[in-house]
Amino acid sequence: MRRDSLKQGLLLDYYGELLTQKQRLYCDLYYNQDYSLAEIAEETGISRQGVHDSLLHAEAALSEFERILGLWETPPPQQTLDPRSAGGG
Repeated sequence: MRRDSLKQGLLLDYYGELLTQKQRLYCDLYYNQDYSLAEIAEETGISRQGVHDSLLHAEAALSEFERILGLWETPPPQQTLDPRSAGGG
């Protein structure tokens, strides 16, 4: 799961509010706070497997949000100012 941790962390920044509260918490602990699955399980009172499954579902959801919305991989278009229109005249 850690192989794409940078990308997942960035997707979490973009789309985290679209996840469930628990998924957001587990992702934050795993990607941003660098907790292990066992540490998250102990902290939240669920099984390690439960944490793992929740993270897999959250990762799939984040990837699907990016596939549909494309906010992370598709940079916004560059706006250029026409020098003739700048500085009132």
